[in-house]
Amino acid sequence: MLRRSCTHPEKASFHCDPLPCDPTDLVNTNGAGDAALAAVVHELVAARLEGDDPWRAGAERACVTRSTFAEIAQYASRVAHEIVRRPQARLASAGVARYSAGTGELSHSG
Repeated sequence: MLRRSCTHPEKASFHCDPLPCDPTDLVNTNGAGDAALAAVVHELVAARLEGDDPWRAGAERACVTRSTFAEIAQYASRVAHEIVRRPQARLASAGVARYSAGTGELSHSG
């Protein structure tokens, strides 16, 4: 969305509660912030590719809603949580990590 197109801009921030985690589960924090940012970018790009593009021509609103932003932040938090539990900053060494919006869980396929 272009700033000049926005008639009533609203500053938004979001805080999601940290995921419950035993401190002994924390192995390595390297890459957690990068992974969280990558998750945010992934969700924004995926929305455009899957047709849920809020910026498409004729969309009711050319913006990301608060609920969408909250879901993206929770996803980013989940990805970062998975990263800190691993010795390397990789979700799956030989596969692809998949996120289920319904359950909020990450699964790994080989």
